[in-house]
Amino acid sequence: MGVTYCEMSIDDLVIELYKKGVFMTGTFKLSSGKISPYYIDLRKALAYPNLYTAIAVELLKLIEKSQIEYTAIVGVATGGIPYATLLAALTLKPLGYVRVERKEHGTKSIVEGATKDHKVLIVDDVTTTGSNLAKAAEAIINYGGKLAAFAVVVNREEGAEDTLRKFSKPLISLLRITKILNILRSHNLISLEEYEKVMKYLGR
Repeated sequence: MGVTYCEMSIDDLVIELYKKGVFMTGTFKLSSGKISPYYIDLRKALAYPNLYTAIAVELLKLIEKSQIEYTAIVGVATGGIPYATLLAALTLKPLGYVRVERKEHGTKSIVEGATKDHKVLIVDDVTTTGSNLAKAAEAIINYGGKLAAFAVVVNREEGAEDTLRKFSKPLISLLRITKILNILRSHNLISLEEYEKVMKYLGR
């Protein structure tokens, strides 16, 4: 049986994310404690192989365009692991992941898989302030790895670049929330009220 994959434009990708319930408007409490008028749940995309494959392929195109050099891919638990896994499979690169918390049994590791002596590309699904990416970067450095870059599917544009600036490595974002909003609004998938509410939240 052959491999099947349908390539998507960025507009089609955003529309599919909306149709599959990945992008939602309403009132949501984030892990940071902030109250947001929208939510991105990329775990829902995992139920649709063609969609999450398209996400990984488009993100890989940006990574290749950036011409960064990396020898391993590490996902941030839990949302970043599926996308890191697919990217590692597509590039035939070693894979690892960073836990949210150190396990208290076995080797008590917070970092698993390929890290030591590797130039690591850190992958997550969504970044807000960049704090989880920063914690992952510090853990990787402590475990003997070197940073190559950060890559995320969605950048919520709430300070991640500022948080990660101290590492002097690029943050590659497939989609920024303002791009998502503009595409959804141009296709009349969200109302002007919803659009303006999120833009106001973002300070735009």
